[in-house]
Amino acid sequence: MYRSINGTWTVVEAKSSDITGRSQFTYFPNIEYRFFLSYNGYDDKIFYLNPIIYESYTIRLDKIISIVTDLDYFGVEVQFYPKTFYDNQTNNFTWIIQSPSGLLTSYNLSLSYPNGTYYASGSNANGGEFATTFNLSGTNYNDYVNMTYCYKSSISSLSNCFSYQYRIIGSMVEGSFLSNKDNTYGLSLLSRMLFAVIVVFIIAGIISFFSNGIVGGLTGLLLWGFFVGIGFLPLWSVALSLVLGVIFLLWRTD
Repeated sequence: MYRSINGTWTVVEAKSSDITGRSQFTYFPNIEYRFFLSYNGYDDKIFYLNPIIYESYTIRLDKIISIVTDLDYFGVEVQFYPKTFYDNQTNNFTWIIQSPSGLLTSYNLSLSYPNGTYYASGSNANGGEFATTFNLSGTNYNDYVNMTYCYKSSISSLSNCFSYQYRIIGSMVEGSFLSNKDNTYGLSLLSRMLFAVIVVFIIAGIISFFSNGIVGGLTGLLLWGFFVGIGFLPLWSVALSLVLGVIFLLWRTD
């Protein structure tokens, strides 16, 4: 569990769950927190609560899905996880190649990311596993984690190579809307809601004046969605406005 301290996300508690999958944390009300969950066999998950409003939450993780074996793989199965990478934190990456029939002759993995690379190779007929840990910090929106792996099998003289590219979550774009992601600028929830109401009222009002109420209403809904999408407002705080806006549009278009 992270909390923003002097503008920096800082770990304040770290726990393993009990046998029921639950963990208990101590928190202060009306403060934004970031949570990072990790479990073997599942994709890592990160989410924000601003503020924490319920006594308990049930968070479901997504199982890591193996690449389906097809003709290109010649009886070889490859797994790698996670497929999501985050800026300003440590990222753990694992790559596994398997051939139950012992068909592999060689294989290699190459990773490249901002300010770093990783390379590993092996020749075990049944496959192997590579794992690495790397830190990402201060990345830009056009930065990626690039992965390429190749292997040869005893039933083919060709080298099979596959490449993937993953965007880094949390990367900033100076001067763009994405640079506002998860940034509350130190404002309380009430102040942020008041600011959003003024912006929506002014912009949607101007568009309604020069066009019509339907276009203005749709603009208002898009603005509310934008504030939620960048993490400036929690969804629950604008849910009523979104519902009323949809009802209004349906009524006007009926």
